[in-house]
Amino acid sequence: MYYDYRDLAAAATLKKIRKHVTVPKLADHVFNMSCATIVSFFLVNEETPARSDDDINQQIGHIIEFANSFQLKVTPRVLNAIYSPVIRVLDNLPTEDIRYFANYVLDLLLSEQENIDYRHCKIVAGFAGQLFSHLRSDVVDLFPNTAELSLGVLGRAPRRSFPMSADIAQQHRALVELKLQTNNIQPNFVHDLADFRIHGSRAACLIDSPSQASSATTHLDILSGATSEDIYFALSQVHGKQGKFILTRTYTGVISAQANEKWQQLNDHEKIESVVAFDSYYQGKPRKFVIIVIDNTRAAADKPVYINVTENPALASLDAIERSMLAASIYLMWLGQPISPEKYTPRIATILNSQFKNGYRDVDGLCKQVARDELTARNTFRVNQHVDFGAAEHKRIDVNGDEIVALIAKENPRSIYVIGNNGAGKSLLLGDIASKLLNNEIRTVGITLSQSNRFPKVTQENQDYYQTCGSSYLSARSKFRKSEIILAALDTIFRDQLKIDTLIECMGLLKFKAQMYLAPRSHSKSERMAHESDAMIALSTDAAENIAELEQLHLEIYTLALSKDNESHLSKDNRYLLFTDLSSGEQNILLLLAHIIETAQVDTHTIVLLDEPEVSLHVSWQQTLPKILNTLAERLSVSFITATHAPVLITNAPVTDTPCYVLDAGKLTLIPPARRHSVETILVAGFNTYTPHNREVYERCAQLVAAVIKLKNEQAPPAEFSFESAIEQLAALKNTMNNSDMDKQDSRFLRDMELIKTAHSAITSAKEEVVSND
Repeated sequence: MYYDYRDLAAAATLKKIRKHVTVPKLADHVFNMSCATIVSFFLVNEETPARSDDDINQQIGHIIEFANSFQLKVTPRVLNAIYSPVIRVLDNLPTEDIRYFANYVLDLLLSEQENIDYRHCKIVAGFAGQLFSHLRSDVVDLFPNTAELSLGVLGRAPRRSFPMSADIAQQHRALVELKLQTNNIQPNFVHDLADFRIHGSRAACLIDSPSQASSATTHLDILSGATSEDIYFALSQVHGKQGKFILTRTYTGVISAQANEKWQQLNDHEKIESVVAFDSYYQGKPRKFVIIVIDNTRAAADKPVYINVTENPALASLDAIERSMLAASIYLMWLGQPISPEKYTPRIATILNSQFKNGYRDVDGLCKQVARDELTARNTFRVNQHVDFGAAEHKRIDVNGDEIVALIAKENPRSIYVIGNNGAGKSLLLGDIASKLLNNEIRTVGITLSQSNRFPKVTQENQDYYQTCGSSYLSARSKFRKSEIILAALDTIFRDQLKIDTLIECMGLLKFKAQMYLAPRSHSKSERMAHESDAMIALSTDAAENIAELEQLHLEIYTLALSKDNESHLSKDNRYLLFTDLSSGEQNILLLLAHIIETAQVDTHTIVLLDEPEVSLHVSWQQTLPKILNTLAERLSVSFITATHAPVLITNAPVTDTPCYVLDAGKLTLIPPARRHSVETILVAGFNTYTPHNREVYERCAQLVAAVIKLKNEQAPPAEFSFESAIEQLAALKNTMNNSDMDKQDSRFLRDMELIKTAHSAITSAKEEVVSND
């Protein structure tokens, strides 16, 4: 649930230091306190370790004084034993890793305080920090716990922490002060609730109390031991609750009778804007929690948003912190705030791009707006009653095929192509599209040549309008099994005149002759050599002639024989070839072709989903494949949606009736036909790959500058052009080049960088001129 490789590295470092410490029966607390004090001393004071014995003794004395200034207890004996192992292990680590190590050890010490778990603090800070930094709030971190919010939002610049309550245990406060100063942040403790400034539209307060035991009283004597709603109630008596409040509670705690009674007294249900269910830790164990967002500075929302990011299978790729950040971004979009997916981790960005391309919307199993009149005292905090991922119709939310499904319904294109890197989610996208087509009972065929089959299963309910064909079928290991498969398909095809004509036309594109034969199946070379032409059966190009012939044959004793149409008179070859003797690529393309034609129903439009059909095809056939698919679409009332790795397919796709998309981080971006003309262009657009002699940089810069000139001359630029999009495209090109493995001093690299710089300057100048004229 919570995964951070830096914690693993810090834990390994701590273990390595411990191995070199010889003090017998050294308690973990004493060891950790000594380690944290030594490392923090060097970071806070920017000192370097001493080397001579006298200097070491003197420095240890300074470390003891440093600990005393925070009222932390360390002993000279333990410091002397630990000093050298600490220095030896940390000597070769970068400062960033040393600082993280110090934070990790201090978090372990802070987790010894009652009911504090540093992992929970990071998860909550992921939500609150995302929210507060985006809204530019005046923040109060009322119960500091591990002060993670100040670290995450403020960074290490020399600044003051968010205001925090001083009403916590002395040891707790000392460790928080040490952690903040280790990160170059000055602690800002407030001694009385009345002294907190929480008033106005920008005021924001996080109340993340570690206590989960609800009290019957509404009077708060001390902060320690109070629940989040207890503290919120106390603040309401002092400040009138003016601001945005984020409260946390365990799920069992928030639905308890005592908590429910307290909320009834508060009478603030109408001010709740969001309730978020999330997974965290309590007393060292995973627990279900909720975040409650209240805003008392504006009119109550008609429909609060409920968000469920607990152990949702659809969010399996996200860790706990990413889930809390995703929840915050959903709430922000619900508020109408613009979100930039590229500023998040790739896994979060994928979900934001796929599900929230146009802002907030209800997503089955993830988030939902609930009318306030549907909320009661019993269900206000029961998120799963409003957003139940177990009952969600679609289990994945990191892909979204709605745009393509809508395009099929509206325009019925012959082909749609989706290109993207490994792991971009192309197979998952096809699976999502298939699910949505099946919901509308649209006849669908799913074909994959990749190793991962993401298509829905064929069931009794959908078998009348749905078929799948996996790589185990089309890429069967046995050549004889492949032979059986294609003959079974041909048995259907050669009884239908339209299908025969379509097959012959496509075979011609693959440079095979129209005439096909059935040859007696052989198991050895000598048997093959014994075949005479009179033992072979010619398949007629007339369906009527084939029907009677095929009824009398036992196809299992035959194999397909065919010949290539070599147009060169110098190397004319009239020999026939057995299907079993063809290359794997030749077998696969013929199997794919036969399967598509066999499953087509001319009187019913069929959507064929192809996953990586280019597998094992040489470049020439990759160039031909789009033409074959176009032919099949024209003849057989079929539309294709093809997911591919191959730029060659995109560059050879027909310009009309063939939209091509790039899938990256869940976002589908249409490739304009003018930019589909070269493999170099697709490498940049689809794979973020820069290569030497790549004319895409030159051509893109020229197109953008030309569009600017048209705009300045009051002519119509391309419809998709804007100054902002042009600058973004240049930035993306520059980023792609910088991330390439090419020598950055290569003259071609430097030339292209200069082109981008010049184009950027021209576009920026033109933008300023247009703005000034307005």
